[in-house]
Parts: sequence; C-alpha cells; structure tokens
Amino acid sequence: MPRALRDLAADLAALVWPVECAGCELPNRACCDDCVEELLREALAAASAPAGGHGASGETGPPGFSAGSHEGLLRDLLVPFKHAGRTSLAPILGTVLAVPLARALALARGPDPPLIVPVPSRPERVRERGYRHVEVLGRAALREIGITGPRAPIMRRALRTMPGRTSQVGLRAGARRRNAAKIAVSSRMVSRVRTREVILLDDVQTTGETLAAAAAVLTREGAKVVAVVTLAQARRHAPGKLF
Repeated sequence: MPRALRDLAADLAALVWPVECAGCELPNRACCDDCVEELLREALAAASAPAGGHGASGETGPPGFSAGSHEGLLRDLLVPFKHAGRTSLAPILGTVLAVPLARALALARGPDPPLIVPVPSRPERVRERGYRHVEVLGRAALREIGITGPRAPIMRRALRTMPGRTSQVGLRAGARRRNAAKIAVSSRMVSRVRTREVILLDDVQTTGETLAAAAAVLTREGAKVVAVVTLAQARRHAPGKLF
C-alpha cells in the first residue's frame, strides 16, 4: 500500500482506537515508519548470518533464521499481538518476519514449491486467542514477500500437538524435552510432506526443544527441513545455535 494511503488508514483507525508508537511513542501509530525501518535494519543484520541448528542430542540441524532478539521494540509488538488480541499488529510483524523467511526460501531448490509449516500451539491456547498466531504472522510475511506462480510457497497445517502436552514455561531441561516431543505430523498430511522441502516457522525460539522435535518428526516422515525461521530469538542462547 502506498505510504499516503497507509497514513490515511492509520489516522482513521486512530479516531476509534487511539494508539502510540511502541518504539518512540509517536501518536496515532502502533509503530511509526522510522521504527519499522529500524526493525528492518536489525532483521537484515540478524538474517544475514544464519545459525546452525542443533538438536537435543547434539546432532546438526537445518540452518535457522531470525529477525532479531526477543527484546525491545520487537518484543513490545509481539507480546500484545500474541497475548492481547492485537491482530492489527500482524502486518508490521509480517513485514519484519519477511526478511528471515525470504532468506530461508532462497534455500529451497526442489521441483515443487516449498511448504511453510507453522509450529502449532496447544488447542486450548488457540481457543483462548481465537486465532493461530504463527499462521497469521506467516501469511502476513508471505504477502510481503509476494512470490506468485508455480514456485510460490504453500503454508500447510502439517503438525499437531499430542495429548498431554503442556506449557514449556517452568519445566526443567529433561521435562522440556519430553514435553516438546509430544508433537506429530497430522495423518492427513503424512503423504503431502513426504519428499517435500519444508521451512519450519515459529514466533519465538527459546530453548529450541520444540523446534528440534518438530524438525525430527517431519524428517521421520520423509520431509526435508531446509530451514527454521523465527520472528525472535531468546538472547540467553549462545550465538550460532538456533536449537
């Protein structure tokens, strides 16, 4: 959308829902153009050096791309989008996510378009939010990238959480690993992921156990996980390791 039209839309929305920029507190903008540009500069820097993935048992995994650390302005936008129903922030976050996602898509070389597979939330969390937040982010990022034609990537809900899976918050390392492993490829998608190039997508990488488990189950079903993409990455992890 041209900048003049975006500004007009933001002005009209501000009459109903007054907001201020999460970065600089400029009125009538959830995130002003200057702050978005800063986020994009950080995303370009972060995505320029992919991290090598490492599974729970130490094996090397697919390269990982992220738009930055889970802190500052990026966190200030993601938290209300994810936990407070601020879906209006999706286009901004999608613009940022498009940077690492485009880098990952460049690795796909197969004859078929790559599959974008979001890491699923537990069903009860989806019901609480009313939307699948990772899918919303992924669609916004794909619109920003704008690939069309036979090579356009396809988003597929290929993974499901298994009964007994709980929140990872507060669990010790062993318990986190066992809990993260409660994920599977949906039965209706087993044949569709076999031999296909897959890009795993999530919002935040923390310990990486969930991403490692998701990559493992897809690989067991014959998929080729070419990359992992997250919007943000927890800073406490050592540089060069996505999971």
